[in-house]
Amino acid sequence: MNDLGISAELQAFLRQHKWHNAQIVALKTDASQRQYYRLSQNERSVILMDARRSAVGETKRFQRIASHLFAQDLSAPQIYGADHDLRALLVEDLGDDLLSGFWAKGAQSAYPIYQKAVDMLLAVQASDPPAFLAQPDAQDLAVMITPAFEFYKGSARVEADQSALLAALTDLLAAALQSAPVLALRDCHAENLLYLPARRGAACVGILDFQDAFQSHPAYDLMSLLQDVRRDIPANMEAGLIAYFVAQAGLEARAFQRAYAVLGVQRNLRILGVFARLALQENKANYLVHMPRVWRYIQRNLRAPGLQGLKALIDAEFPSPANLNWTV
Repeated sequence: MNDLGISAELQAFLRQHKWHNAQIVALKTDASQRQYYRLSQNERSVILMDARRSAVGETKRFQRIASHLFAQDLSAPQIYGADHDLRALLVEDLGDDLLSGFWAKGAQSAYPIYQKAVDMLLAVQASDPPAFLAQPDAQDLAVMITPAFEFYKGSARVEADQSALLAALTDLLAAALQSAPVLALRDCHAENLLYLPARRGAACVGILDFQDAFQSHPAYDLMSLLQDVRRDIPANMEAGLIAYFVAQAGLEARAFQRAYAVLGVQRNLRILGVFARLALQENKANYLVHMPRVWRYIQRNLRAPGLQGLKALIDAEFPSPANLNWTV
């Protein structure tokens, strides 16, 4: 175990829950500060979440949100053991059938699985969100794009009026965020969702990585799912699943599409900054390959009615990734 970086404290945690003799395999992580391990013994397996490098309280939030999702008969991992002071959890192993795997045969193969993921989001949003979740307002969401100002830049970057951009984005977000808030998983994409065909209804889609959930507009998670920064989802697939979601939820299509576009600008600008930070500060140059796609999402969202002024401010502040020279 020590060869895999399992500390004495984690070993004691595993011993307490009788998993200290298990075979252990480190699982691949993405941009997370958490490390995950699969423990196997006696034809059973669990996942060890080591969140010691993450924020205080993260494992407790994970457990509280998981409890809420359990109550809705949804497939968040069950919690088998927790030490919140150590920031360690033993959770249910939901397997490896990530939605990302269904792209091997193209969009036609992925579409029905994604429709099941949309059904899961509808089920998540069918009940009131937990009161303990933060509910960022329009200004809070606008300020979340700060990493784009801090890290997404090049030597030829023209300094523009950041305050004007933030004010314009805040106004647009305030106008869009008129629906009652729902639980937004926040990092809802193909690497955080699994297909569980043995389970019925919305429970056939397993949910991972939701400890940063907050309360937001119903469009937030759908936009996160369909504007996937790691793969191109065909425009007709995105449009079809948006229409399906709107119809099933009984929402007004035009207002929903506007909120979807504004939130898409906000989230993707933030992602540009986060990916730039990962590349520049953590030598993770692999994130640079996704930036052109993220930039395309931003530009596509900015074509929505009423966003022309914001587009002018963004284009003045941020160059296209194609015009930046990265030294990593």
